[in-house]
Amino acid sequence: MEILTEEIGKQMKSIKVIITPEDYKATVEKGMKERQRNMVVDGFRKGHAPMGLIRKNYGKYVLYDVLDKLVKDSMENYVKEEKLTLIGNFIPTKENYDLGDDWSLDKSLEFDYEIAIAPEVSLDVSYDEVVPVYTVDITEAMVDDEVKKLQRRYSNYAKPDEVGEMDYTFGELIQVDGKGKEIEGGIKSRGLLSLEVFSDDKEKAKFIGKKKDEEVVFDIKKAIKNETDIAHTLNIKKEEVADMSGKFKYVINEITRIELPEVDQALFDRVYGEGKLEGMEAFRENIKQNIQYTYEQYTRSQMAHDLKEYMIQKLNPSLPDEFIRKYFTYKDEKGEEAEMQISEEDYEKLTKSFKWEYIERALDARYNFDIKDEEFMQMGVYLLSQTLDNQNMPSDDRSLSEHWPNFIKEKKNVEQIQSRLMEMKTVDAMGQLVKTEQQSVPADLFFSKMTYLETMRKNKHNH
Repeated sequence: MEILTEEIGKQMKSIKVIITPEDYKATVEKGMKERQRNMVVDGFRKGHAPMGLIRKNYGKYVLYDVLDKLVKDSMENYVKEEKLTLIGNFIPTKENYDLGDDWSLDKSLEFDYEIAIAPEVSLDVSYDEVVPVYTVDITEAMVDDEVKKLQRRYSNYAKPDEVGEMDYTFGELIQVDGKGKEIEGGIKSRGLLSLEVFSDDKEKAKFIGKKKDEEVVFDIKKAIKNETDIAHTLNIKKEEVADMSGKFKYVINEITRIELPEVDQALFDRVYGEGKLEGMEAFRENIKQNIQYTYEQYTRSQMAHDLKEYMIQKLNPSLPDEFIRKYFTYKDEKGEEAEMQISEEDYEKLTKSFKWEYIERALDARYNFDIKDEEFMQMGVYLLSQTLDNQNMPSDDRSLSEHWPNFIKEKKNVEQIQSRLMEMKTVDAMGQLVKTEQQSVPADLFFSKMTYLETMRKNKHNH
């Protein structure tokens, strides 16, 4: 067996693997005899079918398997011995396994491939730019909003006799003319109205004090300013809202009132468990910390995105363009086209992912991203706690212990734990190289800075 290589371009090599009869003949013949020994053919005793028949029906498969293993092993050994890191995989440059009907097993065979060598990435450059890290100062107003959400989450529902200012009503909506008469062919729908979101006090006042089965004539376009909400309430398309008449008669079928709990120790115990938090100050401080943590997750994800983009632009590892484009259109071992069309936009994403892969390897080599058992456990418990909270389930120590065995059995959960830890380690490593600077922005502008969310949305849409 012999391997011949030649430089054919930037970071590219051709590889010719020469397999001699001494390399494959004995193994092929042994494989044929094993087939013959186990084969049952009509008209012959088991193991006594003619070799010619075995060769005719199964010879190609045996030969292919033997050659495939020899070629792959030889190339993998070459890569290992030369300590090469490849981009992608080997690309065949001809129909290597088109061997015809020659069964002499006495000729040398040649297998031709191309490979691309991954770039060596040096982290020792001058990082001049400062990457902003966006943060939010948590205000008392933000805490107040969260308290209101908790009140609603732990509220009770009542069925009052009359409509109040914050009530929900369910009933029948009927489009009417200026005189309150039903429009023939007009919109009719059953829907839910929340007086809390009414933006016009005069329209809201028409509902106050009304009872079940009573009627209200109102202008829905004045009461509700958001066209999407109007369309949803009337079960029509948003495009129909602009030109329609907003006059509707509403027949009240049901009245629902949300009774908010007092913000006191009883609520604290319901939310966090009895005795876990004592007093208003501790309650609000805990809420503030939770808000802070939520924003910090967005901050860290955006920081990771910005640092990654900066590192790719700054280090810009070299890639053999010719090879990468060919990688998606080459012929496989059977001579069939891969037939994968790739747009320029997708090609740019692909090359960026290759570049980031080699930068990440360089970071790992310097800073060691090995995940320790205690790190895995800590992250896993945190993610399980989040899962339980999102499902409105207790997340105390007892509950975590009960759910942990099933949680950790799920492959997706293990992968999520590892992914989050790797991201954290990568961000920490980049933060040691690149200067960052915290920039506090108002909460209403914060998400306009989270450009990674749009990138995620586009990627999800494309997939």
